[in-house]
Amino acid sequence: MGNTSSASYIREPEAEEFPQPSSEITVSVFWCGTAGTIFPHATQVGMFSRMSTATEISKGYGDIECLPEKIPVECKISFDGCGSTNGAAGVLFGQGLVQQCDEVVLKVKALLKAGYRVKLNCLGLSRGAVAILMLAKKLAQYPPTHVELNCCLFDPVPGNLITSSSWDLLNQTLARQCMDVSSSKNMANVLAIYTYKPIPDFAFHAPLLPKYPPQAKVEEIVGLGCHQAAMYFPTNDAACLLSFAIIREFLSSHGSSFDYGKLGLDFDVEKELLEQLEAELVRDKVPTTRFTHSYTHTVIERASASDKFKYLNSYHYKLKLKRGLIVEETFDESSCLLRIVRL
Repeated sequence: MGNTSSASYIREPEAEEFPQPSSEITVSVFWCGTAGTIFPHATQVGMFSRMSTATEISKGYGDIECLPEKIPVECKISFDGCGSTNGAAGVLFGQGLVQQCDEVVLKVKALLKAGYRVKLNCLGLSRGAVAILMLAKKLAQYPPTHVELNCCLFDPVPGNLITSSSWDLLNQTLARQCMDVSSSKNMANVLAIYTYKPIPDFAFHAPLLPKYPPQAKVEEIVGLGCHQAAMYFPTNDAACLLSFAIIREFLSSHGSSFDYGKLGLDFDVEKELLEQLEAELVRDKVPTTRFTHSYTHTVIERASASDKFKYLNSYHYKLKLKRGLIVEETFDESSCLLRIVRL
């Protein structure tokens, strides 16, 4: 999982001229991790795609550049992982991601030509999250009057060693190419979720913490579990329940619609989750450190359980505030057991 030739074609083209939008349309984009599939769904990415009530306009549901004759108020585009679509080249080099990004760009252009302002709500896991960053670069010059990009990045992993990306002066690795998305004019909201458990270096699973544009509202949360294992079906597992609750809140708040009853998930997730987070907060575990791809030396930490830690993470704080269990209105990252530390 070293250099990637496919990603070397990432460009930030000048935005084309499009008519002034007369209405807005929401397009939800679901990007699986490397080996993931939308159907059957291996992770919550496929789950959210299946529960989405939007009209599917992915490749295979009509011509890549064409839209339904009657354009719905909400659409969705869903992608299998690049390893599932492109085999070994997808696993090793991320081949296929650029083509998937291009498909989204074509759909966006078609909607812009039809007079819509396009709100893109994207959910991606691992390499799928990296694909969202690639898409951000491809759409970077489109003005916010025409495109709004909201990114939910779950453990974005480019598949490069930290040392190889650090020495990559020619921008050949996915990590280096997606490290800086600060030129995006339309990136509005970012929710980046990182799992705290470290993975051995030889697995090439160091996560990416990119540089975002100044106008973007960015929230970075450290969750439970280990990479994809925190994105399985949310039953009684605290890590999976936490991931589900955070993602659901983000996507719903930006206009993506779901039928949670379709998979039996229309229950009070927050109540069940809160009990598990409280238990996790006092559970004594060995402290861990996970290293990352970033411009500054940044690590993801889980500290030892201590009375000084009031919350597991920022979502735990917001959940307690929402349920009326605390009255504090200020939040301090140092009060969290799980956190991102920039050294």
